Amino acid sequence: MHDEEMILVLALMTGVFGLPTIWVITHYAYLAWKQWQATALVRDMLNRGYTAQEIMQMFEVLGHRERKQIKPITDVPPAKPIRQPAYSP
Repeated sequence: MHDEEMILVLALMTGVFGLPTIWVITHYAYLAWKQWQATALVRDMLNRGYTAQEIMQMFEVLGHRERKQIKPITDVPPAKPIRQPAYSP
């Protein structure tokens, strides 16, 4: 086998096995990043005093959850008062 043929075989093997592997790794890295961002958003919303119902509605709007006909929960008070930024008048 000549050197040129060996380079062609290595290039084909890289294309057949390497590209799908890179795609799978990139795909799951994106999903992990997306979940990390959603978790940070929920933590921030909890710190600002949003209710669980409001958080669920936000994820429905963003498309993270399937839209369902949810009955509004009227007897649950807010988690805590909403704090305003220190620089507001």
